[in-house]
This record gives sequence, structure tokens and C-alpha cells, in this order.
Amino acid sequence: MSGFSTKAFRQLLLARYPPERDGTDEPRVSFRELSRAIRDECDVSISSTYLNDLYRGTKANPSAAHLVALARFFGVSVDSLTDYAATREATRQRRGVEQLAEVFRGFPEVEAVLLRGGPLTSAQQEAVMRVLYEQVAQVLDSEGTGDEGGRQTWGDE
Repeated sequence: MSGFSTKAFRQLLLARYPPERDGTDEPRVSFRELSRAIRDECDVSISSTYLNDLYRGTKANPSAAHLVALARFFGVSVDSLTDYAATREATRQRRGVEQLAEVFRGFPEVEAVLLRGGPLTSAQQEAVMRVLYEQVAQVLDSEGTGDEGGRQTWGDE
């Protein structure tokens, strides 16, 4: 399991106890009241000080019992309170990018763009599409399914 997500905890707490005033990020409940509510609903004790620390991000290591109690209290999965789901998705996307980079080995400009992450500029998108188009054309030619005569190149209208 990956680390506790302070951001998710804050969002869930503020959704259940919205701030009394706009522009503030303080929930409309004291941490002492929150501690009592969790104990009453989930039969698990979490100190008000520890809840405050979790909310402020000064602590981010709740026990499994505390994670389960918080998830039950907010009506969400334990994954919703951890970085596990985000980490799993990022890992999946990274593997996909690495596989694409392997396909484009030998095209350093495209490989570098794929491995750096982040949004692509129009010029970078154009470079990726040009190389992709050329690779698809080569595959089609090698399989004998392409149009060998008069093929357009990427960007030709």
C-alpha cells in the first residue's frame, strides 16, 4: 500500500463538513468532534491531535485500523485515502510510454519527448505523428497491404 493522501483526506473532510465561510479551508467541525464521531460510528479511537496532524499533513502514516475507520466513516474505499490508486495508474501509464519509446528507438527526438512526460507542444505532437505515420507506412509496406505508389507523407494535403 502506498502512502496516505493528505489531499484526499482534506477533500473528504471538507465535503462532509464544508467551511462556514468561503475562502477558508477549515472544516465546520472541530477535530475533537470529528474524533468522537469516528469513535461513535466506527468504534475506533483516533485522537483529535492525530486527526489534525493528518489534515495539516504533518503526519501521513495512519495505521491500517485507522485507514479502515476513516474510509468507513467517509464511505469510501481505503484506496481513496491512499496514493495507491494514483501510483498504480501512473505506473501503468509509464509502462505504456516506455513501450512506445521502445517502438521509436532510433528516433531520439520522439523518444526524448515520450520519456520526459508532461504535455506536448504542437511541434512535438507533429514530430511524433510524422514518425508514427512513417512507421505505420513501413509496416503496411512490409505486409504488402500498403499503397506503394504515390503515397503521401505526413503533412501532405
